Parts: sequence; C-alpha cells; structure tokens
Amino acid sequence: MAHMKFIDDNDEGCKSFETTLKTDTEQSPVVLVRRGGCSFVTKVRNVEHGGGKLAVIVDEVDGEYPDQIIMVDDGTGNGIQIPSVLIGKTDGETLITKYKELSAENKEIQLIATFDINRPDDRVEYEFWFTASNDRGLDFIRDFRTYHERLGKKLLMIPRYFSWPCVNCDKVITDEDCFCEGNYCALDESNLRIEGRTILLEDLRQKCIYQNSLTTNKNDTAWWDYESRLIQDDTVIFQKVVLKQIHTELGISYDDTMKCVNASFTNEDHSLGDNTVLSQEVKAWNNHGAHYIPSVIINQVAYRGALDPENVYSAICNGYKDPQEECKAYIDDTFKNADKVTFNWFILVIVFLIILNVALLLICKRINQRSMKQEVTDAVNDYMKLRQTNQEMSDK
Repeated sequence: MAHMKFIDDNDEGCKSFETTLKTDTEQSPVVLVRRGGCSFVTKVRNVEHGGGKLAVIVDEVDGEYPDQIIMVDDGTGNGIQIPSVLIGKTDGETLITKYKELSAENKEIQLIATFDINRPDDRVEYEFWFTASNDRGLDFIRDFRTYHERLGKKLLMIPRYFSWPCVNCDKVITDEDCFCEGNYCALDESNLRIEGRTILLEDLRQKCIYQNSLTTNKNDTAWWDYESRLIQDDTVIFQKVVLKQIHTELGISYDDTMKCVNASFTNEDHSLGDNTVLSQEVKAWNNHGAHYIPSVIINQVAYRGALDPENVYSAICNGYKDPQEECKAYIDDTFKNADKVTFNWFILVIVFLIILNVALLLICKRINQRSMKQEVTDAVNDYMKLRQTNQEMSDK
C-alpha cells in the first residue's frame, strides 16, 4: 500500500522526474504514467530513479484488454528493480481525475497492489538463470545457499544457463565464442580474452553435475558444493587441472561429468549439429521471457524485484499453498531482530544524550567558575586601587 502520484508535466513518464517523487518522510509512491511517447522500460526506469515503488501505466486506447498486452523489454531493461503494471484507459483516467481533485484539497489517494505467485502445492520450484562467468549470479548463489537450505525438500532449485544465438556472425567469432553453427554463444564482457566456448563448456559441466547429483543422490548438494568451491577462485573455471582437483575434493567423478557434457552434443564436431542441453535451456528462456541475467523464476513466474537473498526468499515463501513454518520463523526472527536493533539504538541514543548533557553541565560549570573567579579578582583589584587612592589622599 502506498500513496499515488501523477505528475502532469511528465504525464507519459518519458522524461526524468526533475524532483524526487518522495520526500525523506514519505514512503515511495505508486506513480501513474500514460502509455505512449517512449518505451515501457524508459517509463519504469524514470519512475524508479524518481523514487517510485511501482509504475502503473495507463493504456491509451479505449476498449483494449490490458491482460492481453505484453509490455515488451526494449533490450535495455536490465537492472530495473521495481514492478510495473498496465491498466485500462477508463480505470486509469478515473484515477488521474480523482487524483487531481484530491490534490487540490491537499488530500491523497492510497493504492494497494498485490502480485500473486502461483501456489500449486507444498513445494516451490524456482529457476536461477545465469552463466558460469556471471559474477553477480555467483555472488547471489553464495549468499542464497543458507536460505535455500532452510526449506530443504520443500524447495526445488533448477539452475538455468543462458546463451544467445549468432548464426550470422563472422566465422572467427563463432569459432571462438559459439557452438553448433552459432546457435549457442557466450561472452564475458568483463574479460574479452576468455572465449565463449570456455564459458559454455563450464555451463554444461555445472548442468551435468546438477543432473547427475539428482539422479544419484536425489538432491542438489553436489551442485551447491561445486558452486561454493568455484566462488573461492573466480579463475578456476578456465583451468582444467583445477577443475579436476575440485571434482576429486568433492567426491564428484570428473569423467562422468565430461561424459555427460560430450553426450549433449549430437556431433563430435561441436561446431556442427545441436546440443540437447542448451536447446532445452533456450526453450525455457523463451517461455519465461526473463530478458536479463541473473534472474529468478518462481513457480513459472518471473520474479521482478531486488535480487538479494532476503527479497527472493520472501517471494519463494509466498509461493507455497500453505504457510511454511520455516518462513514464519524467518519473518518472526526478522521482526525480533528489527525490534532488538531499534531498542538498542534507543538505549544508545539515551545514553549519548545523558553523557552529552553531563558534559555540557561540566563545561558550563567550569566556565561559570572561571567567570566568578575573574569577577572576584577584578573586584579585589578595584578595592586595592581605591584603598591606595584613599591612602595617598590621607598622606597629603
């Protein structure tokens, strides 16, 4: 729930909001903008940068059904952290009109928006999309493992690996960065010296470790262990000897992993044919339309929000048909810790104020003592001068 805002001189949200949409004492508002003039991404990003928590886009055509319109990413949506929604023109214009009427009376409109996640049963399935060279994705995996383990078998994680096609690219590029006639390519923008094929092979190794672990051990522990070990040294994915050593340390068969990787190619020449694992990943990516990496899909619905462990865990908890005790415990602990922090800060502030007051009193006392001492000294000096003057007059 938040108050609503509509900025008349930027009604389409295509310009940066010159002033922030919220003050320090306000909660982030829900912001209405009209459709048209620029892409959906531009509107939502401007709302986010202005301090809004939700962008509500009002359709520009009467009679259209907003739920049948896809707000397509224009290719620059990576990094947007707030959700957005499209509503019909009639409803939107009604809200805008009411907002203007109440604003003239210094009143506010409060809106409540909920985004439901599918709740099919007592197990949540989530997919995590990234690549083996994606630092942000690896950081999330490292930080999220403890949250994942809280729910145990009530949670199924599926690692997903992104690749992009470049069938019309120059042969020099496809030979270094692609497999299967340019259908699957990878690129590490932070280190262009690393070939895309190296990244794709590591993606396949990790996918095979996950699949073999589920088949053999009925869990994904080996995958988490492997990822945790890789994160300790971000260069090891490019060193075969180190990879074999990690496999040995974790009790994973390197030969089995590579057998799985090689079996995924339909041609011994990896430049030709297809790859059964990567093709399935591409189909899943196209179905979900996540549009950026790293990203999370929860119960077949793309998660839109800050990619941090706490927020993702809360979203996963909302995906259960019935509330889970592990989720309740986490929420209770969060509030207890928040209350504890608040109380501790309160005590610290009180102690600080007491110390400050005592110090000020001591300083004032010291200043007063010095002032009184000086006044006494001046009075004595005046008395001595007067006495001396009287004595001189008596002598005369």
